[in-house]
Amino acid sequence: MFAWRAVRSTANVVTPRAGGQRFGGEVLKNRPAMLVIAGYTFHSWELLGMWAWTPAFLAACFVAAGSDLTRGAGLGAYMTSLFHVTGMIAALMAGVLADRFGRAPVILVMATISAACSLVFGWLIGMSLVLVVGLGLLYGFAALGDSPIYSTAITEVVAPAYRGSALALRSLLGYGAGRRRPPVRGNPRLVRNQECRGVGMGLRESRYRGGGSRRVRPAPVPDPGGGGASSAPRLAPPRRLHGRAMTPETLRTRLATPADAAAIAAIYNEGIADRIATFETEPRTPEQLATQLIEKGDRFPTVVVEREGQIVAWGGAGAYRSRPAYSGVAEHSVYVARAARRTGAGREALNALCRVYAERGFWKIVSRIFPENTASLALHERCGFRVVGVYHRHGKLDGQWRDCVIVERLLDSSSPGE
Repeated sequence: MFAWRAVRSTANVVTPRAGGQRFGGEVLKNRPAMLVIAGYTFHSWELLGMWAWTPAFLAACFVAAGSDLTRGAGLGAYMTSLFHVTGMIAALMAGVLADRFGRAPVILVMATISAACSLVFGWLIGMSLVLVVGLGLLYGFAALGDSPIYSTAITEVVAPAYRGSALALRSLLGYGAGRRRPPVRGNPRLVRNQECRGVGMGLRESRYRGGGSRRVRPAPVPDPGGGGASSAPRLAPPRRLHGRAMTPETLRTRLATPADAAAIAAIYNEGIADRIATFETEPRTPEQLATQLIEKGDRFPTVVVEREGQIVAWGGAGAYRSRPAYSGVAEHSVYVARAARRTGAGREALNALCRVYAERGFWKIVSRIFPENTASLALHERCGFRVVGVYHRHGKLDGQWRDCVIVERLLDSSSPGE
C-alpha cells in the first residue's frame, strides 16, 4: 500500500542509452564504479557477519555475568536491536557528513573504526557489560554508517542509463558476500545449552566470573569421581595462552601407571584450585591418585599425553552405573595442564581415551559439562560427541547451584578428530 502510494504519482523515467553504450563498458570496465562496488561488497561481508553473531555473543556475555540462559538471550536480542538503531542514526549522519566533506574521507573513517571494533569486540567476553555494550554501540554505528555512501557514490560514477544495473550488481555481490560471512564460532546447538553461571568441567576458561571484578584463571578441570569433562568456556575467540603450539607429532599418548600419579595429581589440582570445572574442592595427593589407578586396573585405564617426556594432559573414566545393563558405558574426565592449553593435548587425550575404551568392549562413553564451558563442548563435538540434555541444579559448588550438560559418544562411530 505504501509503495503504491509512493510511486503512483512518480513519473516513470527511462533514460535512453546512447549508441555504443554497453553494460560491460559502463559498469564492468568502469574502474571507479567497480571500486565502489568492491568496497560495498566487503562492507556487507563485515556488516552481515556482525549482525549474525552479535546476538549469540551478547547473550554469552550476559550469561557470563550471571544471567540465566533465557534472560541472557533476551538481553542479547534487545542490545542487538539497539545496535541497529545506532546504525540507522549513523547512516543519516554519515550521509550528511559525506555531502559536506566528501565520500572517500567519511568511508575511510567509518571503515577504520568498524575494523578496529571488529578486532577488539570478540575479546570482551567476561569484561564489564558497560564496556561491552558501549563498544558494541560504536561498532554498530561505524559498521552501518558508510552503507548509504556507497550507494550514492555509484550513482555519481555510473551513467544514468546503467545506474539500476550497477546497483543490482552491487546488491548481488554485497549480499552474496554477506551470505559467506564468518560463521558464529562454535555450534549454536551447544551454545543454546549455556544455562548457569557456574563454569563447566573443563580445559580452560578465558573470562571473568560474575560482573567482571575477579579474574578466574583458565585451567583444566573435570571430576575423576564424577566423570567431569575438561575444557573451559569458549564464548569468544580465545586468547592464545602460554605454552608453545604442539602438533600431533610432538605429542605421545600412552596408558598411565601409578608412577604417573604425581603428574596427574598436579594437573588435577590446578583445576580444583581454579574452581571452574569440578565439584571437588579438596586437592588430591599423588598417593590418592596412585591408589585410584591401581583400583581401576585395566578395566578402567587412564591415558596420559606427553610432550618431550612431560605429562601435559590426561583422561580417565569410571563405571557409569553398577547395574550389569550399563557395563559397557563409562563416564569420563579429561584434564590439560595450564601450560599446554590450546595445543591439541586435550583432543589427543580424549581421542585416545575413546580408542582405549572401545578396545575394551565399551559401547558408549559419557560425561557432564557445565553449560558455560563452551570450549569443552566444542572439544567433545569435534571428537564425535553429541549433547543429550541438561541436568538442572545438579549439584552445589561453593554454595552455588550448577547445571550440567550431558554428552555422549557411541564408541563404534568414528571420531572426526581422529
